[in-house]
Amino acid sequence: MEYTVDAVVCARWVATTGGVVEDTAVVVSGGQVVDLLPAATARRSYLANEVIELPDSLLTAAFVDAGANAIGPSSGHARLSAALAVMAGTTTLASACPVAMPGAGAPGALAAAAATEGIALGVRVILGHEVTLTATTPVGDALAAATHADLEADAVAGHMFVLAQDALSASPLLLQVGVLAKRMGARVKLVLTRPGVGSSEMHALEAAGLLGPSLLVVNPSLLDDDALTAAVDARVALVYDPAAEAALSSTRFPLAEVLAQSGRVALTAGPGRDMLGAVRLAARLNPGLALGDMLALGCAGGADALGVSSGLGVLARGMQADCVAWRIPAAALVLADDDPLRALVSSPRHLIGVAGVWSSGIARLDLAKEALTSAAATISALDDNSGASEATDAPASNVDYAGILAQYLE
Repeated sequence: MEYTVDAVVCARWVATTGGVVEDTAVVVSGGQVVDLLPAATARRSYLANEVIELPDSLLTAAFVDAGANAIGPSSGHARLSAALAVMAGTTTLASACPVAMPGAGAPGALAAAAATEGIALGVRVILGHEVTLTATTPVGDALAAATHADLEADAVAGHMFVLAQDALSASPLLLQVGVLAKRMGARVKLVLTRPGVGSSEMHALEAAGLLGPSLLVVNPSLLDDDALTAAVDARVALVYDPAAEAALSSTRFPLAEVLAQSGRVALTAGPGRDMLGAVRLAARLNPGLALGDMLALGCAGGADALGVSSGLGVLARGMQADCVAWRIPAAALVLADDDPLRALVSSPRHLIGVAGVWSSGIARLDLAKEALTSAAATISALDDNSGASEATDAPASNVDYAGILAQYLE
């Protein structure tokens, strides 16, 4: 008996929770994975509206970037961010914009842009609100701004408050963030930029009700040993940026030890949204860990950190059909001893291509390429006319968007 479904995706290899399997099909219906089975059996058992054959590709879950990188000073930059994410195999990410403050522009408009541009390309946006404390702005006013109607767009997949390291010494700020985060069901992310975070800072987070599974800590290598132990014990999500760590000369995140203690770890990429690059670098920095574990940090690890693991992060029955087809040519297989996962993670990068990206079972790659070209034109116009209304009063960005675009539009 044949069952009618939306699509049957037949790949030479599929990365599942049990490892990489060959000649396997992912069956998609209603935006979800409804079956994984041998490709030959799937072709006989299902009547699909579309059969997608990927004879030279490894199919993996799409990446979930747990970072909170700036969305840029315009909707064009938001479009660029979403397009780059899709082209790099990411369908869920956290992006940041400043919380509204007097004289700080209109972050509500930026939030709406992030959500609108993201959903147009099938990207789920966990919107990060950057909370800062100034001498002239009461903490309550700054936090209350995050509940503005503009930030409650249906397209936003979730909310997150983003705190700088200096916030650890501002107890009233931590307390109010803790209260509002619980009220909104939001995550809280602490971004560390310098060493010296120890037990006293962990106690401050605990006193504010923030030390727990809803807290994410970026750059956990800057925690001292006691603070790291406290974070692992409290089930804090540790967001590992291998590129940032590679730039540090003295500190290293003990990834193997944290994973051995069942610590929660997610990966993040930089503004270029290159999550595969982050996986590859993490594997080089941690050669003793399994390649499958490195890939999982960028998929299941990110979904867990952002609180969306019930539907994202792995290819399995009942999960959202968010997946990426990585083209693995024969030359890459030879260099990797016929191991497609090793080829993906360690073969020369120019040999690996993206054959397709799907979000909720819908192909997104061609849309992302079109959006990238559109974003390039918009950003170029803003560069030529700094007074354009779209950029008026928008926060400045130090991201080299022109350089990122050049990599994709050569």
